[in-house]
Amino acid sequence: MELRYPSYYDTFSCIADRCPDSCCHEWEVQVDADSAAQYRCLEGPLGDALRAHLYDEEGETYLRNVAGRCPMWRMDGLCRIQAERGHEALCTVCQQFPRLRHDYGDFLELGLELSCPEAARIILESPMSWVEKE
Repeated sequence: MELRYPSYYDTFSCIADRCPDSCCHEWEVQVDADSAAQYRCLEGPLGDALRAHLYDEEGETYLRNVAGRCPMWRMDGLCRIQAERGHEALCTVCQQFPRLRHDYGDFLELGLELSCPEAARIILESPMSWVEKE
């Protein structure tokens, strides 16, 4: 399968608390099954908070928004899960955003979402060229 991505793809790094916006804003995060199972078994105050905000709908698990934000968003702009448990403890959606994948069968294309201010900055300031790998 051919893999194709913009040359700037690997330069993205979340700027976290320096971000002028938040990917945690107005978004009920879909939590993958493995992460949901881990969150439901997590001990202590973080586990209690996660269980209080997880809900299931049509076979999927989500984190319910509170006042328009993810309940794990802290006032300093950082994620409580990542701060207390590390990047690996984030659900798949949160680990990957704003990276995106489009599978076209014969080839896979990677990119960045413009909805992330840092990704948008990188996209708009970087010369465009494609990296292609077999």
